[in-house]
Amino acid sequence: MKRLASTELTVVHSREDIPSTEMKSLFLAGPTPRKKHNLEWRSEAIKILKELGYNGIVYTPTERKGEFDRNVLKEQCAWEYKTMMACDAIVFWIPRQKRQDFEMIALTTNVEFGRFFESNKMFCGAPNDAKSIEYLKIISENRYEWTNTLRDTLKRAVDYLGEGVYREGAECLVPKHIFESAQFQNWYKSHKQNGNQLTDFKTLFEFIAPYSKKMFMTIFKPDVFIEKENRTKNNEFVVARTDVSYICAYHKTKKETKILLCEEFRSPVVNDDSMVYELVGGSSDNPNDDELQVAANEFEEETGVKLKKSRFKKVDIKQSAATLCSHRITLYSVELTDEEIKHFEEDKDIHGVTEATEQIHLHVMTLEDALKKVDWTNAGMIFAAMKGKE
Repeated sequence: MKRLASTELTVVHSREDIPSTEMKSLFLAGPTPRKKHNLEWRSEAIKILKELGYNGIVYTPTERKGEFDRNVLKEQCAWEYKTMMACDAIVFWIPRQKRQDFEMIALTTNVEFGRFFESNKMFCGAPNDAKSIEYLKIISENRYEWTNTLRDTLKRAVDYLGEGVYREGAECLVPKHIFESAQFQNWYKSHKQNGNQLTDFKTLFEFIAPYSKKMFMTIFKPDVFIEKENRTKNNEFVVARTDVSYICAYHKTKKETKILLCEEFRSPVVNDDSMVYELVGGSSDNPNDDELQVAANEFEEETGVKLKKSRFKKVDIKQSAATLCSHRITLYSVELTDEEIKHFEEDKDIHGVTEATEQIHLHVMTLEDALKKVDWTNAGMIFAAMKGKE
């Protein structure tokens, strides 16, 4: 039976163990006085969190007893990095003061702010009289909103965390917004089904789509105990993005088969044209869209032609590149009419979603020419879709 995560606010101090179960967690980041006196704002923060009804874990880089011991500085740095990586939210409260004793100058805070700036889980605040935080506010524009009271800053974090999500063991190292994402769960569920266990986890990168403001991709480094082999794999990373639907649209005659391709500039492309040639396809940031709906939507967006969903025939669902990427591709085929293939042959318009910076040119090619233009993933999809039709 699972042990339930604590339903009370739990404070974890410097170098103490990460709890074995949790629903939600936050880290209190900001200047830390080296001597105990009334400048310690974290005591007030914990009091406010209790008043707000917060019942999760609070990581505080302060000693439970006594004053800070510089002899354990390396251990302290390692603990702070690990808990800031693992927590669901980082609350940066920066009441910076330029004191002669350097007590509230918050030099380390600047480093931590930059180190976790791309984490998309920061909540930032500072009193109106805080010194030298203009630069932090400028680089935060369009990413993090600042508040000027400790209560408001904490409340935004508490509201974001909500009821939390249950995790145990190494799952507690996976931040909430990643753990509950489809990108992570698509990867994690298959391992759990096969008895594999997550033993460690580190987020390496996240990309938020600029037009939808939702997480499109995350890259993480997991340590996985492999049940079948009785060993732990700990030297690889996973690129986890949203799943994709592709459509192999074709027109077949006794003489030849023609394939509809999209030409578009994509930055990673390496070929003679510096342009990608691929099947119609894409993903959705709407969790209510199933694979078929995504396929229908993408076909209309990228070609300008709306087809009935009943015309799309599911071919298969497979991982795209199993040694690197965890996302899956659902492949459909659709046979185009004489009128439709003629329309696409004459189509000179630019298609795609402008907000997503898409500029798609359509091409109709023979099967032989199409296979020369596309990458191995698209070549495989074309072969799978056309199997038995040649």
